[in-house]
Amino acid sequence: MHELFTPLQLDAEEVALRKRFLEFGAQDVDVLKALSLKLDGEAEFFVEDFYAHLLAFRETAQFLEGDGRLEQLKKTQTAYFRSLLAGDYGEDYVRDRIRIGVAHDRAGLEPQWYMGAYSKYLALMLPKVFRLPGAADESKLNAALALLKIVFFDLSLAIDAYIHSNEQAIRDKAAQLAALNMVAIAISSSLGLQDVLTKIMQQGIELTGSKAACVAFYNQDTGLFEEWHTQGLSDPFVSRMSFRPGGLADETFKTGNYVLSNGRPGAPHPLSRLARGEGLQCFICLPLTSHSYPMGVLYFYRTDRDVFLPEEINLLTTFANLAAGAIHNARLHAQTQDMATTDALTDLYNRRALDARLECEILRSQRYSKPFSLMMLDIDHFKKVNDTHGHAAGDSVLRQLGALLIDETRDVDIVARYGGEEFVITLPETTIEPAKQVAERIRSRIADAPFTLPHGETIHLTISIGVSCFPNAAAAKSEEILERADRALYIAKRLGRNRVSTLI
Repeated sequence: MHELFTPLQLDAEEVALRKRFLEFGAQDVDVLKALSLKLDGEAEFFVEDFYAHLLAFRETAQFLEGDGRLEQLKKTQTAYFRSLLAGDYGEDYVRDRIRIGVAHDRAGLEPQWYMGAYSKYLALMLPKVFRLPGAADESKLNAALALLKIVFFDLSLAIDAYIHSNEQAIRDKAAQLAALNMVAIAISSSLGLQDVLTKIMQQGIELTGSKAACVAFYNQDTGLFEEWHTQGLSDPFVSRMSFRPGGLADETFKTGNYVLSNGRPGAPHPLSRLARGEGLQCFICLPLTSHSYPMGVLYFYRTDRDVFLPEEINLLTTFANLAAGAIHNARLHAQTQDMATTDALTDLYNRRALDARLECEILRSQRYSKPFSLMMLDIDHFKKVNDTHGHAAGDSVLRQLGALLIDETRDVDIVARYGGEEFVITLPETTIEPAKQVAERIRSRIADAPFTLPHGETIHLTISIGVSCFPNAAAAKSEEILERADRALYIAKRLGRNRVSTLI
């Protein structure tokens, strides 16, 4: 039997049983064949009256709308009416009736309406049967009964298909909800932004059977898409990707509505030459919005067909909302982590992070018998900057100093704001003399550097630096190393400032 029969649990034996229950047999087949010959040419008459009836009701007329749709349906219906009397009621006939039921369901035509349509057909047909010239009353009755049997047989198949389609829709919805639940769990299982983005693209591709995915973020300050992440796209394609102002991504971001692109004639958003070269047949661009805040867009690309089905679009819309929430949470987590380890003013490590890194540095130094040095510095007469130019100027000076310290140190060094105008720098695998040389270079650089204040004026500053070394400092704890560097800094201040002092 045909593949359509399997989900309906129909096989040849079941079809034969239904016909027997309706007492539809070979004699009925012969009667219907004979009736077809006598009514030859009447199918068009039935169709005109039949559709006049359907057009009289809003519930059925709405399915007939569209350019050329009515005429096409009339042709199809004429062929159907003829097949009712054709005398061939085997597998092909059953398959066609099931397809009709599935089509009715997909169009949203509920059973009461197509049952009414069958009733109208019988109301048109039976009077014709009973007015057949030269036929005995018994022949007319047999023809009417045979016609009723095949109509009821058709109705049973159409209703079965309708019930199955609805049950399948429920199963599909349940499967989609289960899949979305798994997606939500998978996406939310990590708080790292890169991991979240990777899982969003992976899960979205698996959920829809797409070929590839892309997440693009919008920069509100510049009004441009400046960061994007992809999966499943070739390197040449990614290297040539762009998101121009007024383009498809821009439209999706600003309207909050998804946009489709394919190669169909007259498509509002046709595929680019680059997309066609990648083998793409279509893609969808969806907005990423969390708590009414637009962040960017989410793409899914197909190579197997040139359309996303309505149910897939509904699913992806929900998926995009889940993805936006996960990205928002990951960003908040990253910000929280930064706040826990980073000084808000200078973006350097804060004191809490410094303490943790110092403990690690001590353990590493002890394990591998490697020295490290630590310098503590502060700005000479910093209070005068605040008193003379204001606290905004003081904050600007601290930020510029932090940037200069980063510029003058290695990637392996740790630069932290210790508090106020005090900074600490650790120098792994560095003994006291090289550390003192680094400190002198930094002191000289700061003394020569102009610091620009918010209103445009420039000033010059000096710093004092105290340096200690582990294990030379004979200290086993971070507090002790910091204390010795602080004492060295105090000596530098007492000796006149703008100098480097060591304590070993």
